[in-house]
Amino acid sequence: MKKLPPHFAHILVPLLLTFIVTAMVSAISTILAVGVNFHAVQIWPRAWMASWIAAFPVALFILPFARWAVGLVVRRD
Repeated sequence: MKKLPPHFAHILVPLLLTFIVTAMVSAISTILAVGVNFHAVQIWPRAWMASWIAAFPVALFILPFARWAVGLVVRRD
């Protein structure tokens, strides 16, 4: 399988991270709001996609700041 060039990593890492995290968080929030039932299964995908669409661009914007802030407290060897 042919791999993508390294410069795609800055897009793919937040893409995958926000995809997984928003799936988990929206599932938990949906279950807490409506319980474990068929209604939750119906509304969860829409809630997930709405949260992911918001989270991905935010992650792209915030990631450089987060790396900078971590650099303030982590020693480079």
